[in-house]
Amino acid sequence: MTAEKTIPIINGKPEDALDPEASSTNLVHSNDKKVHERGHWNNKVEFVLSVAGEIIGLGNVWRFPYLCYKNGGGAFLIPYVVFFICCGIPVFFLETALGQFTSEGGITCWRKVCPLFEGIGYATQVIEAHLNVYYIIILAWAIFYLFNFGHYCVL
Repeated sequence: MTAEKTIPIINGKPEDALDPEASSTNLVHSNDKKVHERGHWNNKVEFVLSVAGEIIGLGNVWRFPYLCYKNGGGAFLIPYVVFFICCGIPVFFLETALGQFTSEGGITCWRKVCPLFEGIGYATQVIEAHLNVYYIIILAWAIFYLFNFGHYCVL
């Protein structure tokens, strides 16, 4: 049985939310609703690998060699690396830091920073929805080839 603690609410937040000794697995507010503590990564490597897997994905692994071939081979890598360092990494750190700082999702974190920026959160979700249409086709091809592997082999 877990220990439960009653915490008085002030302005919608527990008054001792910043006190590390006050945290427990199950907290009970004065209105008797249980609030479960959010999960945490076991270590930094687990977090980095999870985020890298989400960012890179199967679509980028298949598409990158094609883009290199189509756009000039090695000459394509120079501007690609420059833009990756100047744009990709800072935007990645911005999104990660903003999510950790606000403890909110993709839409509400921008609203918490500045209500005027809420549209950025909605725009990113729309872009991700469109990219998922593209990505699901690549996954369908992968599943198709996985199940049809060996059917057309001639021995």
